[in-house]
This record gives sequence, C-alpha cells and structure tokens, in this order.
Amino acid sequence: MGLGQTRFLMYLSASSLLLNAVLDPLFIFGWGSFPAWGVAGAAWATVLSRALVATVGLGLLFSGK
Repeated sequence: MGLGQTRFLMYLSASSLLLNAVLDPLFIFGWGSFPAWGVAGAAWATVLSRALVATVGLGLLFSGK
C-alpha cells in the first residue's frame, strides 16, 4: 500500500510539463534572445525543466518535511 503526498508530486510533474511547453518554442524556434537550436533545443528544454523539478524534489526530500 502506498501512502504519502501524491498530490504534491502530481503538481511537481505537471509543472515540469508546463515549463517544458514554455521552453520548447523558445529553444526550438529561437524567439527573442534565444538562438534557434531545432531538435537540440527541444532536448535542452526537456533537460532543463526536468533538472529544475528534480532539484525541487530533492530539496523537499532532504528538508525532512
């Protein structure tokens, strides 16, 4: 049986998806000051969004809350 705060983890995962959806067009098409990186930009957007969410999750894990 799994117990815990599943709602917060769902919000954390959803925020990763939303951040990825915002960063993808910026890195793929190069809007504003971002250069157009194409497929590599999509990969970087995914890596950055997941790394940020992983950092928040690990911070919560080691905070003891």
